[in-house]
Amino acid sequence: MTVWARLCVTVLAAFWTVAAHAGDLADRTAAFRAALEDARIEIGFPGATAGFVARDGTAVSVAVGVADTATRRPMPTEARMMSGSTGKTYVAAVTLALARNGDLDLDAPITRYLGTPDWLAALPNIDRITLRQLLMHRSGLRDHVDAPEFGQTLIRLAMTDPEAALTPQQCIAFLAGQSALFEPGRGYAYSDTGYLLAGLAIEAATGRRFYDLADALFIDPLNLHSTTPAAARRQKDLVQAYPAWPEGAQLPQTILEAPGLLRWNPASEWTGGGFVTTARDAAVWAHALYGGSAMRGRYLPEPLRSEPIADGSETR
Repeated sequence: MTVWARLCVTVLAAFWTVAAHAGDLADRTAAFRAALEDARIEIGFPGATAGFVARDGTAVSVAVGVADTATRRPMPTEARMMSGSTGKTYVAAVTLALARNGDLDLDAPITRYLGTPDWLAALPNIDRITLRQLLMHRSGLRDHVDAPEFGQTLIRLAMTDPEAALTPQQCIAFLAGQSALFEPGRGYAYSDTGYLLAGLAIEAATGRRFYDLADALFIDPLNLHSTTPAAARRQKDLVQAYPAWPEGAQLPQTILEAPGLLRWNPASEWTGGGFVTTARDAAVWAHALYGGSAMRGRYLPEPLRSEPIADGSETR
């Protein structure tokens, strides 16, 4: 089992500990923190935060370990971190909200909203790929993140022009001329590229920035004040992190060049992730989205649908 898989299992066990604990909120919070600390000791990561929402709606976050291995500063519960691909949940939610409002059709070809510019026409089956397939990773598109040239380009930019970022179209172009993994809707393959296309469709259909829509629809109404776009190097209260580069890679061992200043511009990620957040905000967002209160009316079980990762697989 990988380190990340072990961490996920341990944190899920911590949530179960909270749910099963018979004490008051303070007791449950202490049990939750203890479970996270056990995971830190077992796995060996420097520090972490985690959060949950109690049955009465109270949002709780805890922290363990240190925020910086050099200074040994304790990890604060309000520490802000790059949210990675969990930001895709905002993309999917915005798309679903727009579809429910009639602004987008989940089952329409992506070309309805983006046309067929050269950078898009260079992708396989693009005239048959729908928004729903993109969001569910069932388009058959490969992932530009896996292209060696993409990683090399990001490293070059970080070393020579750290303020620069790739546009979504430039990221997608790394897949130009590559074959499909499968016919649209006939398999599963994780693809950040699909979510960049979804983000472009959102903006084309509405004439508004994706981040503005996410703010208006979800982030502001839920008072997620610590959740902001990962669209610049400077990020307030961002804590240090330690990438697990491939062995032998001659790359920096930390993500921050100085307090709150990333070594690269994270804007290239955009709707493949695209946010900085806290454990508290992440917990409130998950509670609202998967609990059925993020939008008016009934929208579940759409965000809860699962797909097998391969034909005949029991893993979803």
